[in-house]
Amino acid sequence: MPALQDPIFRRAVVYICEYNEDGAMGIIINKPLENLQVEGILDKLKITTEERLPEIRLDKAVMLGGPLAEDRGFILHTPPVFSSSIRISDNTVITTSRDVLETLGTANQPSEVLVALGYASWEKGQLEQEILDNAWLTAPRI
Repeated sequence: MPALQDPIFRRAVVYICEYNEDGAMGIIINKPLENLQVEGILDKLKITTEERLPEIRLDKAVMLGGPLAEDRGFILHTPPVFSSSIRISDNTVITTSRDVLETLGTANQPSEVLVALGYASWEKGQLEQEILDNAWLTAPRI
């Protein structure tokens, strides 16, 4: 079984958002932060709107995206794109700007949204070596 020393990565599912000759960057998508939900993030950032629809629930957990920049938000979502969005695939976008958060709970929000704080990154060759060392199981993008 894969094993890394860092407990943050124990049984972690990491969505690789960027991979190139310089390294890789990803978001852990299965490690909810205790006592932090999307609604709490919106409250903390003072994001309110009269367009909020009560049938759209904002009590989804915020994920620990990784051990780096844990105070920085990353939103994985389906299209459309926003001001600082980067299209990862036809169906997945990553955004770091406030404008996507302002749509949450409204009719304009993306159909699928995952909010994470922090990210993971690997230097050139590091992720490849960890895979060769059986530290990770790999799966195709879904």
